[in-house]
Amino acid sequence: MDRVAAYAEAHPDSFGGLCWNNEPDVRIEVWFIGDAEPHRRALAGRLAYPDRLDVRSARYTERELHALRDRVIAEVCELRGEAQWPFSAGTNVQTVSLGLPPEAAAIGDELLRRHGDLIELRLEPQERRRLLRS
Repeated sequence: MDRVAAYAEAHPDSFGGLCWNNEPDVRIEVWFIGDAEPHRRALAGRLAYPDRLDVRSARYTERELHALRDRVIAEVCELRGEAQWPFSAGTNVQTVSLGLPPEAAAIGDELLRRHGDLIELRLEPQERRRLLRS
């Protein structure tokens, strides 16, 4: 994983994300903008088990995705106005993950309308948000 992360850091203008899955076998997934094949070849030569590497094409670089997350956070703050309910926002590979309380479902719908499948929306009941904070 360290070798893949080092390669990704050396390619910030095309790197789109990195994760690993442990089920059923350990696999490393990495995304790059454009043609993924040159990155697959370069990474395969650096790994002991290149058959466990999945290199995929991305729509956004990780840097762009973080900027989109920040924009979505600003939009949530603007749309909620004076309301002070908590929310969560982060990035998953190629999506912005957004957790809103049920009373903000209309705001979630508006953000989905604006951003489409960029947003991964979760409505989180108050009890769950309390657990996440503790």
